[in-house]
Amino acid sequence: MAGARLDLSGLDVSDLQSLRLGAQIMGHTAMLAERPRVESYFARLQVKLEAELSQRKRVPDGSPIVSPSTLALGVRDAGTGAGDAEAGAPTDHLALVEDRRVAAEYLDLLGANDRLSDAVRRAVRALREHLDDTTPGDA
Repeated sequence: MAGARLDLSGLDVSDLQSLRLGAQIMGHTAMLAERPRVESYFARLQVKLEAELSQRKRVPDGSPIVSPSTLALGVRDAGTGAGDAEAGAPTDHLALVEDRRVAAEYLDLLGANDRLSDAVRRAVRALREHLDDTTPGDA
């Protein structure tokens, strides 16, 4: 799923705000659990959503697309572990696997929230599937 895209066009402003708030909460939860890569993942998702919200306020955009690969759990270069240091985490393969499991668990919590719109839950499922389709070391 290297070229995967998360299409945000099906989300209205309130959906984007809901997803942004969910990302903020899950990032804070990851911070409290001392999972810096997971925290960084949700922080990057929050930034992407805030950028989309800002863009929509200025000029309606017909193609709001986000690449889930830009939200990787700090994994950019499998050979060197480049990207992990910026998240403040060790490059240990087992730690990456555990971080993916934790991020998937948090996305599952968001996706199971019946109070979120179907569009938001679909977007969360797409992010969750991206985690399943990539393995530590994929960029």
